[in-house]
Amino acid sequence: MFLLLGAANRDPAEFPDLDRLDISRGSKRHMSFGRGIRHCLGAPLARIKAEVTLEKLLERYESLELADEPRSKDHIVLCGLRELPVDVTPAGGPTSTS
Repeated sequence: MFLLLGAANRDPAEFPDLDRLDISRGSKRHMSFGRGIRHCLGAPLARIKAEVTLEKLLERYESLELADEPRSKDHIVLCGLRELPVDVTPAGGPTSTS
């Protein structure tokens, strides 16, 4: 038997279109910060950091668009993005970054 942490939040019955970032997805049954007595003590700080980061990003750039397909980490235990190429348009004109 293998316990793969990378399989958490990967149930296609609960999370349709698993590889798509959808901030409006309604499901709240994810395992990102654990549950119950094992809930991550740093979860509130992580949520605040994510909120502030996204707010600042949206303030600074007029638009953000995918420049190419996201590249995933190729790892048996942990999944996630290795690279997310985006085109950003700040107030001064277009720029490309990863």
